[in-house]
Amino acid sequence: YNKTDNRKELNSMNIKKKFEGERGTVFTMVYPIIYIVLGVMLVAFKDMKPEVFAYLIGASAIIVGISAIANFFVRELYYDFHNYSFSIGILMMALGVCIMIKANDLSGVLMDIIKVCVLLTAVIKIQQAIQLVCLKNVMWIPVLSISVLVSGFVIFLFINSSMPREATYITLIVDGALSLLINLFVFPPRFK
Repeated sequence: YNKTDNRKELNSMNIKKKFEGERGTVFTMVYPIIYIVLGVMLVAFKDMKPEVFAYLIGASAIIVGISAIANFFVRELYYDFHNYSFSIGILMMALGVCIMIKANDLSGVLMDIIKVCVLLTAVIKIQQAIQLVCLKNVMWIPVLSISVLVSGFVIFLFINSSMPREATYITLIVDGALSLLINLFVFPPRFK
C-alpha cells in the first residue's frame, strides 16, 4: 500500500469527475462564431476599407468581452478565485473601444491582431489537448494535430508577409470552425 499512489489515483478520479461534469458555455461558442463570421465577411468583401475592418474587429472584441462577463456571472465563477473571465471581459471591451476610436491609426496592424488572436486560440487548444491526454480521452489526437498545424501556419504567415491577406482570413475561418467543432463535440455547451 502506497499513500502517494493512492492520493494520485484519488486526485485523478476527482479531476475526471470534474471534467465529466464540466461543459462549455455559451461563451465558448461566441468567439468561434465571431471568427467564422468575420472571416467570411473579410473574404467576401476584399475591398473593404481598413477603417471599416477596424470597426468590425472592435465590435467583435466588445461582443467577446460582454460574453465573458456574462459567463462570469451566469456560471457563478466569482466563487473561483482562479478564474479571470470578468477581467478578460473588461479588457476585451476596453480593447474593442480603443480599436474603434483609433480605427484610422490601427488599419496597418489589424492583420497582425487577427494573427495573434488565432495563434492564441490555437495555443489554448494545444493546452486542451494536453488536458485530454491527462484524462485519457482519445480526442486529444485530432485536437493536438489540428492545433499544431494552425499554430504553425499562423507563425508562417507572420514570417512570410508576402502571403495574400486572404490566407489570414481563411485561417481565421478554419480556426473558428475547429474551435466550434471542439466545443460542440469534446466540450458540449451547457446552457444555464
